[in-house]
Amino acid sequence: MKDTSSCQDTEMSAISASTELKLSNEADVESGPASDKHRVNATFNRNDMESVNNTKGTVTDCSRNFFLDNSSGLCRPECGEWDQYSPATRRAVYGVNITFALLTIIVCMVAIVWSIFRHKIMFHYPNIILIYITLTRIALCILHLVGYTDEKALYCTSRDRVTSFEEGSAYCNIIGSATTFISSFDLTGLCFHLGTVLFTAYFPFRARELVTKGRYKYLHFVAVVSIVGVSGLLVGFQFALGGYSRTVAPIFCLGSPGSAFLFGVVPACLTSAIFLTFVMILLFKIIELKGWRLKSTGENVAEHTPSGYVAAQRRLVLIFCVYGVATLINFSAYSVVIRYEMPFSQALEEYFECESLGNSTTRLCLREKFENLDPTRVTFPLTIVGYIMQPVSTLIYVAHIEKLFNLCRTKLSPSGSSVN
Repeated sequence: MKDTSSCQDTEMSAISASTELKLSNEADVESGPASDKHRVNATFNRNDMESVNNTKGTVTDCSRNFFLDNSSGLCRPECGEWDQYSPATRRAVYGVNITFALLTIIVCMVAIVWSIFRHKIMFHYPNIILIYITLTRIALCILHLVGYTDEKALYCTSRDRVTSFEEGSAYCNIIGSATTFISSFDLTGLCFHLGTVLFTAYFPFRARELVTKGRYKYLHFVAVVSIVGVSGLLVGFQFALGGYSRTVAPIFCLGSPGSAFLFGVVPACLTSAIFLTFVMILLFKIIELKGWRLKSTGENVAEHTPSGYVAAQRRLVLIFCVYGVATLINFSAYSVVIRYEMPFSQALEEYFECESLGNSTTRLCLREKFENLDPTRVTFPLTIVGYIMQPVSTLIYVAHIEKLFNLCRTKLSPSGSSVN
């Protein structure tokens, strides 16, 4: 009994010493510089990998949603099975994304149907650009919805998740290029639309002359060619630098960090700055015109102002302000994804290296590191808001929401009911 007790004490002491040494090493790594931390972790993983490779049949069992790769003898994450989310979080994230994508499509369809009834206004340049933007929004939502149907078939090029995401499937390249093209199309289209409105505000007689002579159709052609050309060039540059790969779930397919910044963030910054500058110029012009009319006609502006002119100005400012906010939100979400793409991928790679050893290692492979760097925690609410704001603002512009509200108030008010 004494020998057994002493053996147990010896084993407990060895385990305690090993645990203290491991915690001490981890504390030293955590307290050191970031570069030293990465170097120590990489060396430790490499030594483990070498020991496994030198011992045949060491890895015999893998974690859930990992498979044993016969060629390397290591456990690899299975594409379409392993997920960065827990099952409950996955259902919540995917469910909300799908719901808002469907809601966006419905709002866009209502805006288009309403535009058909107001085709004399909406189907002419520059308002028709809003129709184009609404159609591109529908197309992007449909692509995202399709992406949720079968992840394994659409995103997996092999059984290994890492290989599949690094290579980038055909659908990943499609949705990545569509996102780049449509984002650029929307921003550039808004700049052309607002630029034409500013031209009309500052040069009304010249604008009326162009409309009378039918010259706006040439402006329409130049605008469409320019918008499509700029957006197509950005997509072409992305493919020239390697195409798109899926590094961040659930729906983001991006180019390399350098190309995504150069051909995604930089053009978005430039067009957003131009658009917001145009919004401010239009706002100041409207204030200036209103002040000029007050000085010229006195306080009774309604007698000298065309019917609906002030309401139209308010709708213009409203839609452009909402579009501006939605643009900033979408741009912020895109920037967050690019900012965290590299550290998130590195943390995920370290986790996969740990899991690759299967039951041959006593280390605990923790998910917290890459989960804390997951950019979708921030982009998830931003993307939802950005999805719905743009089509709603278009619907407000098309549907004369203010007139509908006034009509409802008149019908529901006591005076209105008594009159009727």
